[in-house]
Amino acid sequence: MKPKVVIQIYKSRLILSKEDRGFQNRPVLKWPDSIESSTSKIEDDCVRFISNLDFSTTESFANSEFFVTLDYHPETKIPKNQFYDDLDEVSFNFSKLTRFKFDIFEFEKMSSDQVNLFFNGTNLGIPKRQSFQIASLSLNSPVRIKINWKSDFSFSQGKERQFYELDYIVEFKGIFETFLRENPKTETFLKYIQISNCKEIDLRKILNEYVFDAKKLDFFKVTIIIILTKPYLNIIFFEY
Repeated sequence: MKPKVVIQIYKSRLILSKEDRGFQNRPVLKWPDSIESSTSKIEDDCVRFISNLDFSTTESFANSEFFVTLDYHPETKIPKNQFYDDLDEVSFNFSKLTRFKFDIFEFEKMSSDQVNLFFNGTNLGIPKRQSFQIASLSLNSPVRIKINWKSDFSFSQGKERQFYELDYIVEFKGIFETFLRENPKTETFLKYIQISNCKEIDLRKILNEYVFDAKKLDFFKVTIIIILTKPYLNIIFFEY
C-alpha cells in the first residue's frame, strides 16, 4: 500500500440570522479539550478508522495519496433531517495525484513533513473568494482557520438572509501506510484538540447588508429608490 498523507480536520459551522449577529444574541462557542470521535485515531503508527465500508482493501485506496478525517464540533452538529447534514466522515482521494480537494480546502503534498493548504474556491455565498494558499502545514502543528459568508439570494425570493460562520482546525498528522478498519457499532475514539497550540488565521470579513462594486457603478445611471423602510429592512431598486 502506498504511504498516505493523513490530515485531521475539526469543523464548526454556525448558521445565523440577522438578529443572531448582534453582540447580545451572538452564540459563544468554545472548542472542548477533547471529543468522542466516530471517525479515526492514530495509535502505534497505525490509523484505525470507522467506516460502514471497508475501502482499505480496494485498489483505489491502496494507490491514493491522502486520507482525511473530519470531526464536527459536537455542539454545532445539525440533525440528519435538516438540509445541511453536518456528518463526521473519513475520506481519501481516488487518484494518484498529489493534490486533494476536500470541503473548502485543497491539500498539496510537498514532502514527508510539509503539506500546503489552499482555499479551493468553494463559496457558500458572499463574498466570492478565489483560490489562494492559506498556509504550509508542518507535522503536528495545527492551524485554526475562521471564515464567513452571507447568503447571496435576493429579497425577491422571499427568504431571510443567513450568515455562515465556519471555524476549522486543520492538522497534518504525518505519512502512514497501515490502516485498520474498526466496527462502527462498537468503537469510538477519544481525541484531544490542541486549541492552545494552534496558529490562527482569520479570513472573516465584515458582512454589511449591501455590498457594491464601485467600479461597476461608473458604467450605469443608478437611481436608488427606497420604497419601504423598517428597522430591519430596506428594499432598494437599481435602474440602469
